[in-house]
Amino acid sequence: MELAKYANETLSALLPDTAAYQLFQEQTTIAEGVCQVMKKDPTRNTPAYLLCYRTFLAANNLAYGQLFAADPEYISTKTENLQGDGGSNPGAQGFIRAGNLLYLTMGPGLHNLAGDNICNNGAQAFTVAASGTQEFATNPLVSEDAWFIHFCPPFFQLPRMESQRYELSNGNVPKETMYNLNMLNSTAQALLHKVTHLPWVLNTNFFSDQNPEKYGFYVASTLSAAFGLVNQAPATKSQSSRNADNYAWMAVSP
Repeated sequence: MELAKYANETLSALLPDTAAYQLFQEQTTIAEGVCQVMKKDPTRNTPAYLLCYRTFLAANNLAYGQLFAADPEYISTKTENLQGDGGSNPGAQGFIRAGNLLYLTMGPGLHNLAGDNICNNGAQAFTVAASGTQEFATNPLVSEDAWFIHFCPPFFQLPRMESQRYELSNGNVPKETMYNLNMLNSTAQALLHKVTHLPWVLNTNFFSDQNPEKYGFYVASTLSAAFGLVNQAPATKSQSSRNADNYAWMAVSP
């Protein structure tokens, strides 16, 4: 959860009213003409403003640029989402919150109402409502509005983020691994992914036929690739904003 908090802090430092962006407008040579026009724009929603701000975001937060196309229009929303994920907003305790019943369970089997084992097909973990499982839907000891994050055996075969970052920082891995975020899959990334599915966190991808879930850093980053000069395509913006892996990779990207 500390990773989500850190990702939130790095984005908060780049909001439009920060000193960093004000300095960028004064000193930039990349889009100097655009930024000068923007300074005269009181509405903050013209193409000139958005292009200047997107340039700033892309230059100062590579993960946000890759995973959310340096989206200049909804950065505040993304920041608030990561706040909720990490529990840095007042009164929140990460994803464990008063009034929301959450169980963390593990084992080789948990079954949906159709009788299918959710741990089949190599699933690492699963976020599911108690009412959607055979084991707990009618269990008198479990509230019907409770939720579970169930950890399947493959989850415990994932490396820990701490060991991966240690290896990277000490040069103990080849460059092709160091520059391939897909190789940095970890228990931390998997947990953050599942946390975003909770309805009181982000409710990402849940029961969405229009925006099916996408996995992996490079696959997640393609959701933000199809944007115009200024405004990201609405469908793509919606997909990246609702995809669990986009937030999880944003939090764990070095």
